[in-house]
Amino acid sequence: MKLNANEERIMIYISEHLEEIPYLSSRELAKRVYSNPTSIMRLVKKLGFVSYNDFKVNIVSTLKDHPAITKEIQSNEDVLSIVSKVAKIQTQALQQTKETLNTMILKQVLTCLKKAGSIDLYANDTNASLAQYAKHLFFLAGKLSHVYDQDDLQLQASLLSTPDQAAIFISKYAKNSHLLTAARQLRQAGAPTIALTSSADNPLAKACQFHLVVPFAFTHQKISELDFYIGAQYYLHLCYVYLYSQSYEQALQLEKDFDLLFWK
Repeated sequence: MKLNANEERIMIYISEHLEEIPYLSSRELAKRVYSNPTSIMRLVKKLGFVSYNDFKVNIVSTLKDHPAITKEIQSNEDVLSIVSKVAKIQTQALQQTKETLNTMILKQVLTCLKKAGSIDLYANDTNASLAQYAKHLFFLAGKLSHVYDQDDLQLQASLLSTPDQAAIFISKYAKNSHLLTAARQLRQAGAPTIALTSSADNPLAKACQFHLVVPFAFTHQKISELDFYIGAQYYLHLCYVYLYSQSYEQALQLEKDFDLLFWK
């Protein structure tokens, strides 16, 4: 059974709102997932249910009684297994990150970001994509932001840094020597440095002034990658929402000014 992108999106919503599904009409479900009743019925048939009522009655038990969910990727997993697994991994990753969050450190980080004239992000490879996303969010909150994702630029930027520039370093393993050198250089220059990493004991966490730990357990199946990116994104969202709320009127005005320029 192969689902298209729209059907996969609907299935993810269903798996995350199982308790509500028995009480929703096909029209209401379609409205919630920005689809239409015809698409809902097509999905219901694909999943092997006779009717929408049959689907409502049995989908909860079908997903809940599915074989135990593990974080390991199995060979030829069926769609229901994958939908349940990914939804559960997301929920667990967020919950675990929230439970291990050090509120005192987070408050100190948020205070530094609020005071900073700009927020620079240092990251390599896949983490650079996360940094680019964060840069977009910080701009929306009215903060000038840059991403340094190349070794030479990271080192050069660290040499030109000032105490007014806060720096966030994103790294799971903290093994990149140039990243560590840049973090140490920035801290020596008096710039606030924040490590977004998987352990409070790794070299990057120790090199930075503050560290935000994202729970992460390495597995060869790479599905553990989801844990880190979900947790790291959660921290970045916290920073964004805080900064936006602290400069609420200015952020709203910035958004209006941007729209005027963009759609001019």
